[in-house]
Amino acid sequence: MKSFHRIIACSAIFALAPAFSMQPAAAQSYGTDAAIGAAAGALIGSLLFDSNRHQYYYVNEGHPVYVSNSYARNYYRSHDRGFYAAHRGDFAHHGDRFANDWQQHHNR
Repeated sequence: MKSFHRIIACSAIFALAPAFSMQPAAAQSYGTDAAIGAAAGALIGSLLFDSNRHQYYYVNEGHPVYVSNSYARNYYRSHDRGFYAAHRGDFAHHGDRFANDWQQHHNR
């Protein structure tokens, strides 16, 4: 009878193992994205625009950290959706103007 209970217990553990082994990877990637986003938000306050490279960036310990346009767009949308919507043409075609207007609007 004891061996029967052991078999049932082991079967239950092995049946549940795939569900538990897959969760850490998903949680890890979400945690990494969240940590990057939180670090960027804490470090930068806002993004800057490099008119030579036509790319947004923030400064971390005196060094520029360039981000993709989709990251910049999501950053601006999440922080002030109304401002982004009103100025999205500048975001797409005049990043330097958009970044300057953003700084003036949010640093009053």
